Amino acid sequence: MNKLIRSLLLVSLAAFPVAASAMVSAMPSFYDFGAVSSGRSAMTTITFMNNSAQPVPFFNVNCSGDLSAFSCFSMCSTLPAYGSCSVQVQFYARSGDGMRKMVWLNGSGGGQFATSTVYGTDSKSASEK
Repeated sequence: MNKLIRSLLLVSLAAFPVAASAMVSAMPSFYDFGAVSSGRSAMTTITFMNNSAQPVPFFNVNCSGDLSAFSCFSMCSTLPAYGSCSVQVQFYARSGDGMRKMVWLNGSGGGQFATSTVYGTDSKSASEK
């Protein structure tokens, strides 16, 4: 291996250690808002927890799925040792189509991953029934 590349690799590993023994979990790993009336919204908090003495660097939470019905707000950047990071998830019932909508919250950093799945059913309001 080239000496320069090897030196850069060692410097990178020293500056940005990988939390190999960290254990990250999402609580709850599953959440269902149930039926939410059209025109209303509901909110919950998903918490990503580091269950180890090693911090998780560069921790990030991405949301994917039906983003027309959900929004996610997170300020996660590093997950401290035995620390946590909260993500606000809001479900907007807009259409009253009776369809179950879903979003995944994927937390990752330092080689660690955790996922939570959130559901909500977009139901008709009482005046639309």
